[in-house]
Amino acid sequence: MNKESNKNFVSLFDEPNKPLWQKTKPDFKLYQISSILTIKKTNSQSIKKGKFFISNEYLVEVDTAYKRHIDLNNIILEQTNQPFTFRLSRNKKQIEFTTNEQEYQLWFQLIKKYAIQRSFNEDYKLLKIQGQGNFAKVYKAIGRDNFAYAVKSFEKKSFKNLTLERDALKLEISIMRKIQFQGIIRLYEVYETEHHIWLVTDYLEGGELFQYLRNQPQGFNEIQVALLMHNLLNSLDYLHSQGIIHRDIKPENLILRSPLNASDVYIADFGLADYYNPEGKYLFKRCGTPGYVAPEILQEKNYDYKVDVFSAGILMFIMLSGQSPFQTKSKNELVIKNYNCEIDYTINNLQQKISPEALQLLMIMLSPNPQTRYTAKQALCHPWFIKCFAPVYQMSPPQLYMPTNVIPQFQHYPDIFARSPIMNQLLNQSISNLSLSGSSNVTPQRTQSNSLQVQNPCKIAIEEDHQDFEVIQEEICQIHEINKYSINNQRKQTPAQQNKFTQ
Repeated sequence: MNKESNKNFVSLFDEPNKPLWQKTKPDFKLYQISSILTIKKTNSQSIKKGKFFISNEYLVEVDTAYKRHIDLNNIILEQTNQPFTFRLSRNKKQIEFTTNEQEYQLWFQLIKKYAIQRSFNEDYKLLKIQGQGNFAKVYKAIGRDNFAYAVKSFEKKSFKNLTLERDALKLEISIMRKIQFQGIIRLYEVYETEHHIWLVTDYLEGGELFQYLRNQPQGFNEIQVALLMHNLLNSLDYLHSQGIIHRDIKPENLILRSPLNASDVYIADFGLADYYNPEGKYLFKRCGTPGYVAPEILQEKNYDYKVDVFSAGILMFIMLSGQSPFQTKSKNELVIKNYNCEIDYTINNLQQKISPEALQLLMIMLSPNPQTRYTAKQALCHPWFIKCFAPVYQMSPPQLYMPTNVIPQFQHYPDIFARSPIMNQLLNQSISNLSLSGSSNVTPQRTQSNSLQVQNPCKIAIEEDHQDFEVIQEEICQIHEINKYSINNQRKQTPAQQNKFTQ
């Protein structure tokens, strides 16, 4: 399935103005490995030995009169026919490093975390396609270590705007390389072949949360929802602590580790993620999925990490009520209601069916005003989680029906707002009849049921009594430790050295 020539080609990741070697200015105090290596320029007879070490994404030479280093980010990494030798190349400039048998694997493993490899056909075998979007396909694959992986494939010729799409892909890869957390899909390796880019990630058996929701007509009780929301918010809190905004939290981008446990959920698809910028400068500023995106994004206001909390609140609403908070008959109407944050908390008798604590948290997470909306960390400290997880608390809410025509209302256009130009076009059409003085000063219109003023004792406690806040946070963290699942994130992966797959 993955037959493709690996002849020489210009890398999509090449930066013409970036040299292979750079003068070293940073003071590298920490390093992962240090060795004497033999180095040789390709097509040259010049061979010498030198002392080198790796400090995160830098390979540093320390024996020269002045220190110099190679930035390993998106450099081409290849094995050679020579024993224990690897080649690094950028902009048609190449250099080969030879080490010993004991250290070769460690050097290769440390470098490939940041590099682009070209031996995908030798290292992985595609088994079947798992999903397909506007920009990529996802396959199940088997690696040389006999582990199953999910491989996200980008076809180069599909890039309409090469510079923009390349920058977006590099951003997605950069973000995923930075992430090391239990509740987030992990990126293992990146490959480039003549026609494709391949991202090798965790493969999880449970599939999308979207499909799980559709297959649960009996609905969910509050404890089930609390378990999932706690894990999701915990992962979001980690992302935000790393300076990352996801901006596309929805059931399609949440993957279950097991089909038997909906609470063990992993965040996936960082195609719209970005590093937080307080000035609002992003590669794509207005992006997301209708029905889940925070209103301040649609209104073109500056926004922060709380946009992810709003999206998580939409998911919580759907699981508790069995309905989308935006009841619409067309995508244009959906955009308008999402833009104005017109949420009806009386849908399916939600206010009567769920506990006061659940309703309070839900309304705070879905507040149209980011200033009064919780951060992920604050949401984790809400009394609803304490109540749901307390061993003495026995909650038996009615089973909630999940109509099959509710969540799938977005399935025909889940990526319609994947990129800014498309979003702008449809959004502008949808709100063209609205009388607005300016998007930067929009006052969201709310339904009567959505205009309730929520008294928030948890928020007051956080602001006025930091001691209470710490106690609540500590209890939640203990609960998380009890409920989390241990997984083996340290899969052993070795570069291709022996047999090729039987095609």
